[in-house]
Amino acid sequence: MNASVRPARVLLIDPVYGRHTPFWSAPLALGYIAAALDAHFGKACRLELVRDRDSVLHRLRQNRYDVIAATNYVWNTRLSNKFLQIAKALQPEAVTIQGGPHFQLDEAEVAAEYLRAHPAIDYYIHGEGETTMVALLEKLLGGGALDAAEPGVAFLRDDCYLDGGRRERRRDLDTIPSPYLGGWLDPFIGNGYAPVIETNRGCPFSCTYCNWGSATVSKVNRFSLDRVLEELEYIAKRVRDNDNLTVADANFGILKRDLEIAEKIESLWQSHGYPAHIQLWYTKNSSRRTIDIGRILGKKVRFLLAIQSLNEKVLANIKRDNIKLKTYEELTVYARENSLLTASDIIVGLPGEDLPSVKSNMETLHQRGVEKVDVFSLMLIPGTELYSQATRHRFGLKTMHRLAQGCIIDVEGEVISETEELVVENDALSFEDFLTLNKYSALSVFWHHAGLGDAVSNYARHRGIVESTMFFEFLESRDNSPETVKGLGYLDTLLRAELHPTAQGVHDAALGGRVDELRTTRASYGFIHQIIREGLVPSIIDDMVNGLVRILRRQPEGDVQNSIAREADNVRTYTKAYQAVLDTNAPTTVSVDYDFLAWMEQNFSGDLAKYHLDEPIALSLRRARGCLPNAKLESVDAANCSQQQFTEWLYFIRNTRDYVAVTSAESEAA
Repeated sequence: MNASVRPARVLLIDPVYGRHTPFWSAPLALGYIAAALDAHFGKACRLELVRDRDSVLHRLRQNRYDVIAATNYVWNTRLSNKFLQIAKALQPEAVTIQGGPHFQLDEAEVAAEYLRAHPAIDYYIHGEGETTMVALLEKLLGGGALDAAEPGVAFLRDDCYLDGGRRERRRDLDTIPSPYLGGWLDPFIGNGYAPVIETNRGCPFSCTYCNWGSATVSKVNRFSLDRVLEELEYIAKRVRDNDNLTVADANFGILKRDLEIAEKIESLWQSHGYPAHIQLWYTKNSSRRTIDIGRILGKKVRFLLAIQSLNEKVLANIKRDNIKLKTYEELTVYARENSLLTASDIIVGLPGEDLPSVKSNMETLHQRGVEKVDVFSLMLIPGTELYSQATRHRFGLKTMHRLAQGCIIDVEGEVISETEELVVENDALSFEDFLTLNKYSALSVFWHHAGLGDAVSNYARHRGIVESTMFFEFLESRDNSPETVKGLGYLDTLLRAELHPTAQGVHDAALGGRVDELRTTRASYGFIHQIIREGLVPSIIDDMVNGLVRILRRQPEGDVQNSIAREADNVRTYTKAYQAVLDTNAPTTVSVDYDFLAWMEQNFSGDLAKYHLDEPIALSLRRARGCLPNAKLESVDAANCSQQQFTEWLYFIRNTRDYVAVTSAESEAA
């Protein structure tokens, strides 16, 4: 290929499985690549960016390209390779490039085997791609080929693996032109894709399960504040049909200026009604700045103080540092004073962590003020230290595979899907304990969707019972109703069924099903939908409250025992009414003996007895309006909708707290 003859045509592909996945976002990484190539080559390159299947296939069939490049992430690696395979078959003369973090760079033989298994890849770019892509295309467009090692590029020559090593990172990120201000991402944010923005790059932490940080990217480099603020303004004016914003920094809040960025985002919400929902990852060592950011952004962002584990041996195994518990407790107090829901993460399957340790972690976090503890399974991701064979052997990691949420599609008659490799056992954790903790995880998703269980959990907290104690009482109880036993049976079956010994086993199992149904196979979502459809939720609420009462009655508190039954029954009644509105869109009125409206204003904190009324009051509950991105989602009846529609609905409402409006029935009648 020779750029002096004609402009080179370059197709940049960032494959995505569809709007139903969490990855339906603007292709920021490719936007950077396009902006860098355009700045360097100008009219010598004709650049095209594309994400969805139909657009990719149409362009490959209709146009001829000199270079075809695709991203490679954990959520699109098989789809990326399928598109490059099709590209090579249709246009064998085109140079094909793949790039992204889903590549085991530090194990040369593993990296070489990956390239051998995917002969449609001519070159693999690793690390920051802008400089490397420019350098590679400069050689290729000059009519040559890459025969010697180039920093940031890996490839095979005569079956020999060549890698030029890591390329030095750019320190001045503003030398990369803005893909937003340059208009490269307009076709995406103007057509329903969620905007994604970076304010900095790099991570000073070295957690072995994550490829965000390593010795080569520990330095945090930043885009200028003026540029970030200008990009946010640009996005808010042009985004259509999506009210989400993702801030793709590894540690938002690590820099003082992040407060200014948060204030800008809030000002855009006030002036443009965007963004309504924000996904970000707070800095690992949280500070009061983190709380201030949460206070500024309010309920648009989930306030998460990530921990993963409190076990010192486990933390050493994964090379993670946590903040001191005293500081953590101060932050949770400060967060609650600012009316923020406090949440934390725990990862199941970490090296050296057994079930008692996980339970202890949960209890400690709740005692320190955390209201919600999310449980995630440890994934092994190429490009991370934990993925290596040496680490697997050292800690006795045993894995199984499951279908990645929503990541399955038909491409020219072939079913393509992505899988996740999960640690289901290690030297300390058994497979059955892994299943127990995944049941806990699904129960937590159910209990907290749109604040369903807030009243019960906060009532328990005031009585000295943390949520994890209540959950395990429920999961282990032999006194549960037949309906609850049936629901938990569904969950056990779904959890076991979604796991397969190999990735190929996942794909083989998928071949017999309908693609549109398989897109929503996450066990927790399937469990929640099933218990709603079969009307099992009221019994599950009953058994959760019954379990709490059993725990309370085991405590030697004398005179308070007399009030437990009445208070618990009121909390139960309120929660069941809330669930009917939340899940089936059925407005209802309920009578209670306590001033729940006043208690709600205090985030259900404090002694419920103080809100006792001389006469019962009637509460009116109905769906709120305007808190979801479109009216269709707001009217969903979860008991009578498709699994795919349910998945999309649950994804949007799971962390909201304004979805159900509760008012006085008397005032509403007036």
